[in-house]
Amino acid sequence: MAERLFGMETEYGFAVRGPGGAYLTRGRDWSERLFQLAARSLKNLPSADGGGIFLPNGARFYLDCGHPEMTTPECANPWDVVRYMQAGERLLLSVAEELKQRERSITEALVFKTNVDHSGSGATWGCHTSFLHQANPAALPAQLIPFLASKLIFTGAGGIETGPNGLRFTLSPRVAFLEQEVSGSSTHGRGIFHTKDESLCADGFHRLHILCNESLCSDTALWLSMGATALVVAMIEIGIRPGEGVKLANPLAAMRQFASDPACTTIVMSANKRSLTAIEIQRHYLELAETHLRHPLMPPWADRVCKEWRSMLDRLARSAPASVATTLDWAIKFCLFSERLARRGLTWAKSDQNLSLLFLEVDEGRDVPRVRLPPEFKDVHQELCELDTRFGQLGDQGIFSALDRASALSHRFPGVDNIEHALANPPAIGRARLRGECVQRYADENTRYSASWTSILDREKKMLLDLSQPFVQSAQWKELPPGSARLTNVRDRLRQLLS
Repeated sequence: MAERLFGMETEYGFAVRGPGGAYLTRGRDWSERLFQLAARSLKNLPSADGGGIFLPNGARFYLDCGHPEMTTPECANPWDVVRYMQAGERLLLSVAEELKQRERSITEALVFKTNVDHSGSGATWGCHTSFLHQANPAALPAQLIPFLASKLIFTGAGGIETGPNGLRFTLSPRVAFLEQEVSGSSTHGRGIFHTKDESLCADGFHRLHILCNESLCSDTALWLSMGATALVVAMIEIGIRPGEGVKLANPLAAMRQFASDPACTTIVMSANKRSLTAIEIQRHYLELAETHLRHPLMPPWADRVCKEWRSMLDRLARSAPASVATTLDWAIKFCLFSERLARRGLTWAKSDQNLSLLFLEVDEGRDVPRVRLPPEFKDVHQELCELDTRFGQLGDQGIFSALDRASALSHRFPGVDNIEHALANPPAIGRARLRGECVQRYADENTRYSASWTSILDREKKMLLDLSQPFVQSAQWKELPPGSARLTNVRDRLRQLLS
């Protein structure tokens, strides 16, 4: 299977403000109103299970545990993932703006692409990715865990953690919410590797579901994250064992150490007692991918991914974080946080205890600064949390957006374009094309038709368009057997959503 299909689902924070700037309560209610408005105002077909709506570009929008979640359609290359992610966010922003116009009590409707809730809830917003494959699922954890634990050097969102000695910068705030190497749960006891294998396809296909990712603003970071991961999955399908030789003695501890070092030079131990940095682990995977570029199971864009992957690792090795300070999310945030601390006469310093960067007040005359929390610690903490949240705010008020408009960043990736087309049209390859075309054709009859990842259902004629084959090219409708569970009527659910 040279062609690859993969996609992304992103959870967003949503809040509304009233006159005077005060946040309005009933957050879940406002998210529900946002979704109800989307179901009324956007062309769509309701999900067959009552869980959201499918859009004309093949994507899905729904509520998950009370917050908005937008998915991309199944994409065949990393350019499309970035393109459809941006299209989905434009749609989300447009519905939020319409909600503000309709509700007199709202002066601002805010959507945040963030990873940690700094309000004290202890919650994390997920950004999950899925990769179609035909490998043996049992072979995946050992081969992928070293890659997933180390790729945060270019895929980390950046953030802060609060510890007993102050604030610690982290390349990857998601790491703090991981508790073990392998897990079957996405809401508690999360693992680096997630064992969920709900294929959403016919027999023979599997879906790798990765939940240790983070929401990213940088085109380059997201493009490279999707492209490099797809190549690693392809190598496992080929029968290569890319995790061999870089198996980590303690993957979770290693991941936390990598996340604590913006210089990307931290050394961890492998299972066979080798000393490894995150960059060295990534180079191991990259070199294997380069060796097998011409294999029939490698995608046609593998060479481009390898070139960009190597370039990024070279930049990181040269002088991280400065070398990526305008490109990668975590490095951009590190600069922003450092500048804000400098205004207060504060800095980051390295701790002898855990090689983490800690927030310190520096004592002059000491070779090793003594950890001492400044009196304004709470104010600084709140200030950095606000920066972190506003960094990923969608729209013109977001910090990342403002820096981008000011040409202060170099994160754009060539070929990620034509977002307007992606707003209403599905990708050209894969079943998302047929799904999107059905939404476009039948949206005005959405009490008759419903959609899922694997089918389109015509309840009136009791017909089904089977999309269980991921690369299906033509629409083949077939009759459903009498009494089929697929004939469950979702009309009542739709009326409830639109009421």
